[in-house]
Amino acid sequence: MDVTFNSTFAVTLQHELHQPVLSLPLSLQIGDLTRLTNDDPAQLAIMSHSTDATVVKQALVTLKSQVEQGGVLRVWWSTMPDDWLGYDWLCQQLADTDAQLRQVMVPLSQVITRPGLALQTLSDLSEVLPADIAHYLQLAQDVSEENSVLIVMNGKRSW
Repeated sequence: MDVTFNSTFAVTLQHELHQPVLSLPLSLQIGDLTRLTNDDPAQLAIMSHSTDATVVKQALVTLKSQVEQGGVLRVWWSTMPDDWLGYDWLCQQLADTDAQLRQVMVPLSQVITRPGLALQTLSDLSEVLPADIAHYLQLAQDVSEENSVLIVMNGKRSW
């Protein structure tokens, strides 16, 4: 299952990949980040005015179910705070599981050569063009246990 922390990008992915995509709009660019270490999923679901906490709670249930079923998760992220912190949080959640995790780190700035030489800069993943999804899929990498451990050295699971 594909996972992203950007709801708009989740719709784009679902349309392009023709499969369900789990959106975890945790709104990590605002608010108290200690909610990431709380054992109560309701605390994690405290969102900005644009996000419904019940959506996040349901997404967490789906994520937990996928992990328990042994499904492979492919997380899409960037260097934006929502994505980076979300990726870090997800690695923490999966640290003590047998879940397989793949990552697609989407560069927000890159040189493009067609139709001409230019620098393309995206503000976040919602600006990824549907036609570019196939290219980014080629960037997918397995997240090794060692890399995951480095990310979660002082973290703990919160579900």
